[in-house]
Amino acid sequence: MNIDPKTKAILESLKSKKVGVFCDNANLYHAYQKYGWRVDFGKFKKLISQYCDLQFINYYLVIPAKNDIVYHGTQRFLEKIKPFVNIKKKELKYTPVGGQIVKKGNSFIRFKK
Repeated sequence: MNIDPKTKAILESLKSKKVGVFCDNANLYHAYQKYGWRVDFGKFKKLISQYCDLQFINYYLVIPAKNDIVYHGTQRFLEKIKPFVNIKKKELKYTPVGGQIVKKGNSFIRFKK
């Protein structure tokens, strides 16, 4: 894998350090929507593990209700990434506002261990 010198230097600085990675689904989802890129968590974990003592990769997200149109897609995605990350989830909230339902989920607030 070709790694640019700046990234390589950052990775080298992690040598012999314990590292934990925190991933926010909302940020990664919007990055995909805007730029069209995705993270391959298997490759990411393998790469990072070569440079440090990787303790964990936590992936934070809110889960839609089973009757939500995006529920099954979310479940398929979770099945793909669960061998590589610790999934930290909570339920998506549905709030009526002005006659419509607004979906709200702040994935970094009040997660259980």
